[in-house]
Amino acid sequence: MAFSTARQADPQGVLIFNDYDNEAPQDGMSTKIINKMYGTVKQLKAAGVPIDVVGMQMHLFMPWLSITTPPAKADVIATMQKFAALGVRVDITEMDVDLARQPGSQADKWAFEAGVYGDIMKACLESGVCDSFSTWDISDATSWISCVSKGCLNEKNADPLIFDSSYAPKPAFFAVRMRSRRTWRSLHAHPHPMRQEE
Repeated sequence: MAFSTARQADPQGVLIFNDYDNEAPQDGMSTKIINKMYGTVKQLKAAGVPIDVVGMQMHLFMPWLSITTPPAKADVIATMQKFAALGVRVDITEMDVDLARQPGSQADKWAFEAGVYGDIMKACLESGVCDSFSTWDISDATSWISCVSKGCLNEKNADPLIFDSSYAPKPAFFAVRMRSRRTWRSLHAHPHPMRQEE
């Protein structure tokens, strides 16, 4: 098994079981992925397979997905805590927000995107089980969704990341920063019960 081999090769490495469309049960497909992943992690952990983290890729509004609304913060938290009950932590590993099919002006789209990024950051922090929040690349200029190189989706007006094509911070950057600051302060003023047990 790959996880056991990886643990032998690097005992200090963090082993992540990573997938997409597993952040909240929004439709039949996402529910199926979550349940299948939960069952697999539970079975592997019971067999002694070393899995440290469940990764949520968090690629939102991709053209092959039927979901058109962002996941509710409460549902993301519940899903994170469901996986954590198996003895793993949770990482957001590859977040991006595909705006290509969102209505409105660029300002409208970027405001919507900021709300999504802010809520997911807040879910991560409030869950008490989420250790990492990462995006897939940095700028809209180099995102696999909007870039024009081989292997890219080359979607126009996708603007999926928190820095624009000129590497200037977008409203989503400030939303993530604001949410992380406010939630961090709140958690330290009123520690999460799960964090007290650690």
